[in-house]
Amino acid sequence: MTWVIQQSWDSTRTVRLKPGQTEATGIYYVPGYFRAKLIVDKKIIKEHDLFIKSNGWMATIDNNPDPPTYVKKEELLMDHGMSITNSVLAKIKAIERPTTLTYHLVRPFDGLHSDNFTLETNFQIPGAKDLQFVRRPGSSSFAQMGAFIIPFTIPGCVSDINLLLADRTWEGKSNDLSVFGIDPSQRIDLRLEVKNRHVKNMVQWPITKRRILL
Repeated sequence: MTWVIQQSWDSTRTVRLKPGQTEATGIYYVPGYFRAKLIVDKKIIKEHDLFIKSNGWMATIDNNPDPPTYVKKEELLMDHGMSITNSVLAKIKAIERPTTLTYHLVRPFDGLHSDNFTLETNFQIPGAKDLQFVRRPGSSSFAQMGAFIIPFTIPGCVSDINLLLADRTWEGKSNDLSVFGIDPSQRIDLRLEVKNRHVKNMVQWPITKRRILL
């Protein structure tokens, strides 16, 4: 009989239990909402939710499968949008394998429910054409019972991205996600509107307004 604790949706993040073991610990390296599972012989026996908040905005550099590198508060520039210091940028450029810089803000949003909400955001990466590592900017929103992950990438690489809206996924390899192929050096304004558990509008503005129909 095999006993395993799966820490989140990621099936590779597991803690294997020994016979007679009554306690087990694990590490969550980034904030978020997680649903841990006790699995016995590949069958889920029990689930437990964990809500790990961030202390305001924070940023991490992916080192998968190793723990991430945490961007220091003084290296995270928040005066006019979100950006990083040149020293952090130099660290990212020095990484030879593909990596990801992620910004996190995880806290209770009182009165906000994923059944009905509107998300508006924008991003731009000046000089992105000269940065070979810029491939997948995007926006992610997490709720208790699901997530909204809106990916972008450079044109020609949309086959490698997946769009997740709550409990439904569109894979780039079997769906036309070419509308998410963008030039990250241009400003992208994104608006996602959910009403009564249905995505009513997803609109992005590169130069001309484009409505994304799902």
